[in-house]
Amino acid sequence: MMHFPLTLNWLRRLAERMYGTTEVVTRMPDGGIRRHCYAQIAARSQRLARRLAAENLQPGETVGTLMWNHHVHLEAYFGVPAAGGVLHTINHRLSPEDQVFIINHAGDKILIVDDVLLPQVREILPRLTTVEKVIVNQYSGLEDASDFATYEAWLHEPVPSGVTLPEVREDSPASICYTGGSTGRPKGVVYSHRGLVMHAFSQAMVDGYGVSRNDTVLAVVPMFHGNGWGLPFSAALTGAKLVLPGPKVDPQSLLELMHAEEVTFSAGVPTVWQELASRLEESAGSHAELCPMTIITGGAAPPQHLFDRLARFGITLLQGWGMTETASVITVSRPQPKHTKAADQVSGDWRLSQGKPMAIVDIRIMSEGKVLPHDGHSIGEVQVRGVCVTDKYFELDLPSRWTEDGWLCTGDIGHIDPSGNLKVLERKEDLIKSGGEWIAPQDLEDALLELPEVIECTVIAIPHEKWGERPLALMVLAQGATVEDEALRLHLLGRFAKWQLPQAFVAVASIPRTAVGKIARRQLREEYADWSGRMTAASCSIGGERVVLM
Repeated sequence: MMHFPLTLNWLRRLAERMYGTTEVVTRMPDGGIRRHCYAQIAARSQRLARRLAAENLQPGETVGTLMWNHHVHLEAYFGVPAAGGVLHTINHRLSPEDQVFIINHAGDKILIVDDVLLPQVREILPRLTTVEKVIVNQYSGLEDASDFATYEAWLHEPVPSGVTLPEVREDSPASICYTGGSTGRPKGVVYSHRGLVMHAFSQAMVDGYGVSRNDTVLAVVPMFHGNGWGLPFSAALTGAKLVLPGPKVDPQSLLELMHAEEVTFSAGVPTVWQELASRLEESAGSHAELCPMTIITGGAAPPQHLFDRLARFGITLLQGWGMTETASVITVSRPQPKHTKAADQVSGDWRLSQGKPMAIVDIRIMSEGKVLPHDGHSIGEVQVRGVCVTDKYFELDLPSRWTEDGWLCTGDIGHIDPSGNLKVLERKEDLIKSGGEWIAPQDLEDALLELPEVIECTVIAIPHEKWGERPLALMVLAQGATVEDEALRLHLLGRFAKWQLPQAFVAVASIPRTAVGKIARRQLREEYADWSGRMTAASCSIGGERVVLM
């Protein structure tokens, strides 16, 4: 067999050669639309690579981006690795302290920044020790960038004739992404060219994302978050039309794009789709009919009712699962051959799992040093290995995250059924151990979200003198809604044991989230750590008899 390097250079050439006229659509901050095609993106990314080489970017050096989802960011996805550099997509929702840490830790030599995010860079720039040049993409036209190079002018400066691009090996680093920092300092994960290409191949398969050149992909996931869950690369590999929404991902803006561009596929965290479902329900009949659409959601398990709410509008919601350490999504839940009935296709229990692993990864469940059977109820830690799974963090020695035989310990707790479907229950640190028994917060949250008064909910562990830990439910209620604790407990008692019920229910104005959109459970546990001192034994009335729950 021929030696054929799988690099992002090859992927760029494929998109240019096979799908050169396919559109890449960018919505600008003012609502305007810019249209490019893959051939133009390929040419501009090559121009970017040569300009970076002219700036003396050396192989392995990093270029940081603070940008929204648009065509210039896509150019960087291909242009920086083509120059031999490593693309560092920076989460602009991180705190200034974390941004300074990851930019310095990654050693970013050049920053490419949207003008709307320039104030963030100005604030931290004096503390950045490795940055030699800042290039500003004039995205909104609202920020004065006269003291920096501007992207379009810089991109089209002449390149000296002696500048050449390096030969890139498939095992060379192509990009680096840092974790969200929910368990300490963000940790860097480096992706190779081969790992990203193989991940795109696996995602594009029918039982993965299943996208093709007949699809229009709306990339809602931020491109700074786990390679945008692989959407930019999967779209380029298959020739799918790519729609990049910029900073406006509110329900109305997304619906406008979905209608105008005839979107058939998207991906994002559950909160985005909950808001979209509410908007569709509020304006039923006033919107033109959407194209049949598939949406992958992850980052947290969606509430069960969301599947049916979206299905009424022709949207099929599927669960996926993955991590920064696995180059994003590596499992997708889809109907199985046994789901032959039409009802099973849209409402089967398969929707509630995270699905089967993609072709390039292995998954197992471990507990106390033993591999557990795929029986659907043996619970342990989820461990993974594969071509797109990192085997170490960048410049950080943390061997406890890998087993002696080379598997990544994810920290997620779950089980695998006989058909090979993964069900993730909780993060290890989020499970609640009360009186020696485990309580999974997600199940309680799903049940509470069935109530129309509850629009957002999380259940956290709080210390308890007698039982070790007890669950505390924090809820955002619909405007003007009230609900009594007793009604909440009675709603839960139909499916949970008394000892599993929350010790208390607290109405809150909002639930904080991390920089990647996950519920900030660690922050909430710290905030409510002393709540047990204010609680009495929980009870409710059943059939006229007072029952103590714990």
